[in-house]
Amino acid sequence: MHALYGIDFSGDHNKWSAGCTRSNIWIAAGFQRGAIMSLKHLMTVQDLPGDGAPFQRLSKLLNSPGEGFAAIDAPFSLPEAYLPDGPEAAWAEVRRLAGDRQFCRGAELVGALSPDLGTRGKKILRKTEKDWLNQKVNVRSTVWSGPRGGAAFTAACMTLLSRHQGPVWPIRTGSGLTLIEAFPAAQLRHWGLPYVKYNGEDAAAETQRDVIIKGLQLHGLQLENDHYEACLKSADALDSVICLFAAAAVANGELAVELDPATVVEGHIAVHA
Repeated sequence: MHALYGIDFSGDHNKWSAGCTRSNIWIAAGFQRGAIMSLKHLMTVQDLPGDGAPFQRLSKLLNSPGEGFAAIDAPFSLPEAYLPDGPEAAWAEVRRLAGDRQFCRGAELVGALSPDLGTRGKKILRKTEKDWLNQKVNVRSTVWSGPRGGAAFTAACMTLLSRHQGPVWPIRTGSGLTLIEAFPAAQLRHWGLPYVKYNGEDAAAETQRDVIIKGLQLHGLQLENDHYEACLKSADALDSVICLFAAAAVANGELAVELDPATVVEGHIAVHA
């Protein structure tokens, strides 16, 4: 039985501050036994125990000794054309760009790794993103830093990956806790659950979240009342719980979409079958 983590992520520096009271970065922890997914802990990154800034505390958690699987709702890599030296070299460069900051801005990532695309970049997708776009799931480009761009949280995630000492699936093997790319909307789409319009404080969004939670329970999720209420209140908390299933998919070899050769460079969104 492996330790499983699900992490809803952000590329907004403000959401990572220690004093943020409306953080959208949530961490779910649990384990799977047979068909049952048990949620044990659910918290914002600010509530993680330990010293240092929240970003550092999360990095330390993911580098803890022992085996396990952690799925993160953020892109792990770029389109292959912009990785001439491979993804790990890109992670290191993005970390270098950050300097003394937690991570660099999305525009800096675009300028350094895809300068031919202009100041904001272009909406070029990885293969794994194209696959989900073809299924009507809204995706963001990792090399676009304009409106609804994905470059900012790609920069944040790649910085985290550069700090990780263990495996990064399917790019790097090894021992220790395995990091996995998740995408809650893709998981919900695959299971026929609502995958749009569940983020918000209005009654309609809350109703959508309730439908999603009940759907996840049909897929084996067990959670306490306080965790249920947290997911009902916050789409970000709910997304972190959905990410647990991506972690389990890799842990148990139960992927909905088989790997393509490009995924060793571009990364792959893990979705549970």
